[in-house]
Amino acid sequence: MGLAEHEGARFYNTTVLVDDKGKIALRYRKTHLWASNVGVFTPGDCFETCLWNGLTVELLIVTNDNMDPFGPVHQRAITAAQWRTRCSRSW
Repeated sequence: MGLAEHEGARFYNTTVLVDDKGKIALRYRKTHLWASNVGVFTPGDCFETCLWNGLTVELLIVTNDNMDPFGPVHQRAITAAQWRTRCSRSW
């Protein structure tokens, strides 16, 4: 589910994965903002994964005109997954 998340004085372009109990299992704050989003949203600073229904999953936010698998959004996600980057946030 996508949403405009508000934390303190900042807003994030966020997507969440909600589990079957209605709890947030995973949250992703978009890291690569379009020029039209700069000043509106704060970029996220990490990529995370979680185990969901037996699969390791990661969330991304893209637009229809940014489906290039070699583009910056996908390359950052691939690099993060390779390094197994995780944040130590508790939702």
